[in-house]
Amino acid sequence: MRYTQLGRSGLTVSRLALGCMSYGSPAWRPWVLDEAAARPFFVRAIEAGINVFDTADMYSLGASEEVTGRLLRDVAVRDEIVIATKVNFPMSDGPNMGGLSRKHVLQACEATLRRLGVEAIDLYQIHRFDPSVPADETLEALNDLVRAGKVRHIGASSGPAWRLAQALSTSERRGWASFVSMQNHYNLVYREEEREMVPLCLDAGIGLMPWSPLARGLLTRPRPVAGGVRHDATRRAASDDYSPRLYDHPADWDVVDAVEHVASARGVTMTEVALAWLLGRPGVVAPIIGATKLGHLDTAIRALDLALTPDELAALDAPYRPHAVRGFTEPDPGRRDPRPLPEYRLTPAASTTTSPARVNGIGGVFFKARDPAALSAWYRTHLGLQVTSGAPEMPAFEWRERDNPARVARTAWALFDRESGYLGPAGAQFMINYRVSDLDRLVARLRAAGIDVEGPAGHFNGRFAWLHDPDGNRVELWEPAAGW
Repeated sequence: MRYTQLGRSGLTVSRLALGCMSYGSPAWRPWVLDEAAARPFFVRAIEAGINVFDTADMYSLGASEEVTGRLLRDVAVRDEIVIATKVNFPMSDGPNMGGLSRKHVLQACEATLRRLGVEAIDLYQIHRFDPSVPADETLEALNDLVRAGKVRHIGASSGPAWRLAQALSTSERRGWASFVSMQNHYNLVYREEEREMVPLCLDAGIGLMPWSPLARGLLTRPRPVAGGVRHDATRRAASDDYSPRLYDHPADWDVVDAVEHVASARGVTMTEVALAWLLGRPGVVAPIIGATKLGHLDTAIRALDLALTPDELAALDAPYRPHAVRGFTEPDPGRRDPRPLPEYRLTPAASTTTSPARVNGIGGVFFKARDPAALSAWYRTHLGLQVTSGAPEMPAFEWRERDNPARVARTAWALFDRESGYLGPAGAQFMINYRVSDLDRLVARLRAAGIDVEGPAGHFNGRFAWLHDPDGNRVELWEPAAGW
């Protein structure tokens, strides 16, 4: 095993970390291994020299921390290992049972210490940022835990680079303990972190511990004949609803093909190639490996000895295409409701005579609604549309963001989450875009009905106006220019 320091901290860590989400209670997820089945993985990890074990309080709702703590007490030397865990996601539906408020951070830490059976957590990470809580409140609570000796280092996991920069600045200004690690979504299929997060972490001396380093198994096997992300190759994959939302870009399969080609030419597994690539990226300290078969762990360990050539690296880099942000969302701070909103579709109403503008090219517009019946009445009255339920469909053509032509999404109408500004159906509120034939007439009618409308404003591809529906979804009205 090779070792390095976690960023600029003095913490010595192995180049691979064992992710412990797979160990806990099968009642939480059917593919999770119980304590007896998990033991061989901890034994093998320790034998191989892995000394970082990453879990979270919400994994198996606490059972993962219990199993991790008991097994490490049995098979490891406590002073040599690094126990990392995370806080944020709700542990129950009750109040103050999730988030990054001072109350929850402090009480969650106490509960985690009891479950792990340790006196201090080596690396305590926020499990995403919490926009509803002032950064100062969270950071002060974390600093107090460090000063009390209950936490040794703090880290973060996935989010906008600006939030990490804000946290680092606040900690420096206040003289508080500062983040030493970033557990982010980073692999050969998803490299958007290289735009802002990775450079920030390199500059600040923060170690990267990527999660999903193998794209939830996508990079471990050839492209399936059916071409779908979900498959029955493993028990986890067969029940995985998250992967299709993370890896939905058609070019993802081109990257998988490139990995397969390099692996075949070298006579190694695709897992080894994908991990060797990631281990060689600037700032990457210890990718987090999930394993439910001992072979998974052994293959990951072999990747440490694989050095890719410049030609192989170029072949792996070539197929990548820009993606919408995946792995975190930035919800509207005004909506503190953990329940996901159902998705609905806008379609042309049976009769559009109530609208002075002809709706065309609507395709399938997807958005979130609290009261579909009420919104259906609003859209039908004002825009000649009706609301129907439907599963999202992603048309296979590229659409370039109006104000940033370099940013591309393979979606038709659900353009971007208006709170984060990122493309793709990531958040609870969408921007709805559709074409109209007479923008001025429609805007006049909307204003006469007491609806606040911005614009119209001209652009190279037409004229636009903007408004919000009663649920806060942003609606863009577009009168195309000639040729559009």
